[in-house]
Amino acid sequence: MPTSRTVQVAIDTRVWCDVAQFFPLDGHHKTRASNAECRRIVVLLIWTALKDSNCQFSFSQRVMDVMSVVGCERRKRVVSFFKESKFFEVAQNYSARRNSIIWKLSKAKLQRVSGSQHNESDVEANAYLRTRWQYAGAVVTTDLSLEWLAEYDRSFRQACSLLFPEQSRWMSCVESSITQLVIGSPTYEDCLSAASHSRNLSGTSTEAKAAMYQRSWGSFQQTPLLYLIRKSGRVYHQLTNQPKTLRRHHLQFQHNGLIQNTAEIDMSSTYWVLLTSMLDPSRCKDKLIQDLSDGLFYRKLGEASGSVFTETQELKAAVNKDCLFGKLDFGKTPLFIAMQKRYPDLARLIRYQRRHHDVSWLSDLLTVAEGSFFVDLLLPFVVNAGTPALTIHDALLIPASKAKQVAGYCNQLAEAHFGFSPRFKIQL
Repeated sequence: MPTSRTVQVAIDTRVWCDVAQFFPLDGHHKTRASNAECRRIVVLLIWTALKDSNCQFSFSQRVMDVMSVVGCERRKRVVSFFKESKFFEVAQNYSARRNSIIWKLSKAKLQRVSGSQHNESDVEANAYLRTRWQYAGAVVTTDLSLEWLAEYDRSFRQACSLLFPEQSRWMSCVESSITQLVIGSPTYEDCLSAASHSRNLSGTSTEAKAAMYQRSWGSFQQTPLLYLIRKSGRVYHQLTNQPKTLRRHHLQFQHNGLIQNTAEIDMSSTYWVLLTSMLDPSRCKDKLIQDLSDGLFYRKLGEASGSVFTETQELKAAVNKDCLFGKLDFGKTPLFIAMQKRYPDLARLIRYQRRHHDVSWLSDLLTVAEGSFFVDLLLPFVVNAGTPALTIHDALLIPASKAKQVAGYCNQLAEAHFGFSPRFKIQL
């Protein structure tokens, strides 16, 4: 059984036999140590690919050459393994779709399973992924040490910072901010209460969500930088998908010699702000900016459509579905018809994007645009000004005493970045 300090990885038996044969643990002790390290790297790459629900796992050989725990020689041997084993030929980088490591598996057939089919023990810190891959054939299991995973992640971040300093500024900002966190320990009852009020994740039971939340907090306490990734513009860490109530009550900052509660500053109607910034100047854009700045965008659309919603969250979800990401009757719903009348330029832009691209492309376009502001611009500015901060998608987590000051930064940078200042909310 894996301990709390390990991650258990299931690997197809045929692939594992190739791993053991290619990297034998006999001979000189240096050779054994090097082969053991190569085994861990191969297992990590397979595990990372298997839990990638979108088949977009990739790695750069250039980065691996610079990593202290890999290096050029080990990287060459690892790539050779993938070329000669049950994996098909390897390109310069493992890339998306059919070039990903998932599709390199020869004879080891894979099947998709939904999150609701997993046992509670299968839910790990990355359970926010909607689906996982699992082998259809016989498997063996092996453990990866969390300490080794943390060292691998640290080596990866250092290599990226060295090779791509501009693109990797967010890493040092997150690292320095996390060192100033005081991380609490919510009880199972706390997590159960939060889970009962949160949106459902792929049909997962409330009890399973509560257990997942509690494990994530424990893992974050021990190895806070583990699982730190950036995908489609957004930064993900172990507390990204935790309920706000848990973050508010169990996360603090140690700043200026004091332990302070946290505050969250988030942008209202973020996707619509991003789309508005893409429009050419017009009366329609001016009206959009006014409604977004006043926090009336959703209400105006709801009133114009004649729709009745008892809660604001229901209205927001309906607008995003009917006017942006929905597939059924897209463009024919009362909300979209209302958008065509009130914001015709915006409706035309969305129709054009939906006609020429699929929904996932549009979603990625918006999350990348979101990240260019929050991760690449706002986060470094706030941290360099002396305030620790973490991004939670379209929000910033900061010490409560700095909330008003950081809100001012948000307005100033948004004015320069978007051409107008949207509405920012402070939640203490």
